[in-house]
Amino acid sequence: MLTAEQLLAAHKANLDTMFSLGAKAFEGVEKLVELNIQTAKTTMEEAAEHAKAVLSAKPAGVRVIPIGVAASPSAPGTGRSSGS
Repeated sequence: MLTAEQLLAAHKANLDTMFSLGAKAFEGVEKLVELNIQTAKTTMEEAAEHAKAVLSAKPAGVRVIPIGVAASPSAPGTGRSSGS
């Protein structure tokens, strides 16, 4: 049979082990959260760069027509000629 001192020592060892494992679990969660935050930041930065690139690019084959010309009935691509 266990004495009171042995029982107390066993409980203390179990508590030490439990708190040690709990601390390791929290460390793992902290690392996971840090990785998720870094991934989110990187993704947002890449999305912003991509959006800027898309907005600054001019598609091939697209002509820029001044607004006044595009509004006239003889504008290219309207199918109307100036002689009608």
